[in-house]
Amino acid sequence: VGMLVLGGIALVYTLTGGFWAVVLTDSIQFVMMCVVLAFAFPFAMNLIGGFDSMINTLEPSYFDTMGDLSIWLIVIYASTGLSILVEPTFYQRIFAAKSYKSVRNALIIGIFIWGSYDWMITILAMSAKVGVLKGLLPGDVAPDAALLTIMVAALPAGALGLFIAGVLSTEMSTLDSYCLVAGGNVAYDIYKPALKPDATDTELIKTTRYGILLSWFLGFAMAVSFEQMLGLWVFLASILISSTLTPILLGIYIPNFRRPLAGFFSAGLGLLSTIILNIYIMIYGTFDPVDETYFVQWFGVDFLQEFIMYITIPISLIGFFAGFVLDKGGRS
Repeated sequence: VGMLVLGGIALVYTLTGGFWAVVLTDSIQFVMMCVVLAFAFPFAMNLIGGFDSMINTLEPSYFDTMGDLSIWLIVIYASTGLSILVEPTFYQRIFAAKSYKSVRNALIIGIFIWGSYDWMITILAMSAKVGVLKGLLPGDVAPDAALLTIMVAALPAGALGLFIAGVLSTEMSTLDSYCLVAGGNVAYDIYKPALKPDATDTELIKTTRYGILLSWFLGFAMAVSFEQMLGLWVFLASILISSTLTPILLGIYIPNFRRPLAGFFSAGLGLLSTIILNIYIMIYGTFDPVDETYFVQWFGVDFLQEFIMYITIPISLIGFFAGFVLDKGGRS
């Protein structure tokens, strides 16, 4: 019910206000989630007894550079950061910017803001672990709920309400941006070039709204299909990277590689292979509650769901060059 209410609100203002509404609300939501998180940090530290208590309570692996994860899993998690290179909302903001200088300054400022934001999220999650070990929090707290749980325990009533508003703002900011981009893709990348080249602006706006609705329902169905947020995040990142990283980067930096069929094959094979492999592992694999992921045994080796990109990115690359060879029409 909560997902429907929150998503419904974002859907309404995205449908009615378009890009202007998304930019305006995103600005407010961004300030809200950053300020509230910074405000919550000292309360969490006070609850567990500060950094000294954290260092004395947690295992040394929590402070190691690699933690207790394998190098292969570290590489995959780090690779999901490549999605920023093909992030649709990233390009949307760049193309809407006033000038190159505005884009550059925004990126420089954003690096410091997001670096601080991610650092605080990590520390708060570690604080939740300390709270569990000290008996301040329930011992059966799910990893997905750790951040909210420690905030409920640490913050006073009014501040807790602001924190929850900040968390909801984060979700809505992501939802409305992606829905708007998806709607634009349906209208300007599918409807106009493939179905009606002479479409009017009114028709394109109407089609964009249909695309927003379609993306909203598909996103909702996908969200309820995953029990773990980490699995959903890796799945979406792997789809984005496997289907768009190769054609976009090769097309941008190597003009001679700009062939329609190359991009189509690369994106199509990357998308299909990612979906098929994820479905296969989730159906025939075993869920590991410790690592919160599915895995299958291939040739005596545990193949985690996160490792799929080791297969799908090469498939996308092969598809690109296969399409490049088959496309005789020249550059586009």
